[in-house]
Amino acid sequence: MVTVPIWGAFTYVGWAALWPGASGPFAKPMNEIPKVVFSDSLACADWGETTIAAGDLAAAVKRALRRAVPGGCGTGRGCGRPAPA
Repeated sequence: MVTVPIWGAFTYVGWAALWPGASGPFAKPMNEIPKVVFSDSLACADWGETTIAAGDLAAAVKRALRRAVPGGCGTGRGCGRPAPA
């Protein structure tokens, strides 16, 4: 079970425009679960319970997963410019 979606700013902005007005079986969970968006440029994240994380990606993912349901996991999806390894 995915408890924390992890996205970049490009994916977050697109989904934040879509999901709040959506209906159907996935809309409620997508709007209610905590979300983490990684961005050095995004100034605000107004969609539900969203945390903007910048800087140390590994540390921010660990913090997000600790706040999630114990035993949960995170997943990242998106498109755009890949981050350097």
